[in-house]
Amino acid sequence: MAKSNVDVLDMEIVNPIIEIIKKYDNFEKEENARYEEYEKIRKSTKREIKKTREYMSQSRQLAAIMFTDIVGYTALMGNDEQKAFAILSKNRDLQKPFIEQFNGKWIKELGDGVMASFNTVSDAVNAAIKIQEACNAAKDFKLRIGIHLGEVVFENDDVFGDGVNIAARIQSIAAPGGIYISESVYNNVSNKES
Repeated sequence: MAKSNVDVLDMEIVNPIIEIIKKYDNFEKEENARYEEYEKIRKSTKREIKKTREYMSQSRQLAAIMFTDIVGYTALMGNDEQKAFAILSKNRDLQKPFIEQFNGKWIKELGDGVMASFNTVSDAVNAAIKIQEACNAAKDFKLRIGIHLGEVVFENDDVFGDGVNIAARIQSIAAPGGIYISESVYNNVSNKES
C-alpha cells in the first residue's frame, strides 16, 4: 500500500522535530552533568575556604600568660553579693590600665579571675608587680597572680593550650598578695634587671 502525501509530509516534518528533541535531551543531560560538576567544585571550594578561615583565625605563638584571682571572693559573694560586685569592678579598673601599660592584652574575665597575655615575660612580670602594688595600697582586696611562658593558640579573641592551663594552676597556689611564676618565666627574667 502506498503512503499518502500527508503521511510522507508528516514524516518530513516529524523527523527534524525528533532530531531537535534528541539534541535538546543530550544538551539537557550535558547541562545537568556540568551543573553537578559545578556544585561539587562549589561545595569543595566552600569547605576549603572554611578550613582556611578557621586556620587563619588560629594563631599559635609563644606568650606570657598571666592569671589573677581575688582571694576569698567566693565566700564574699555568699556573704555580701553587692560588695562582691563592687570589688569585681574595682579589680577590673585596677588591672586594665597596667595590662595596657605593659603592652598586654586583656583576654577575658573568668568569674573573679582575669586572664591576660603579653608578648614578653618582662612585661607580664612588671604588670603583675604594679597590679599587686596598687592592690596592696588600696587594701580593698588581695590578689593571687600566676604567670607562665608557653606556647598557646590564639583563636577569636581567646587563648587555649597547656600554657594557659599551667598559668591557671600556678595562680591557684600563689600566696594571697603574691606572684608565682613558672620555671620558664624565672629563667627568662632571672638574668635581666628591672
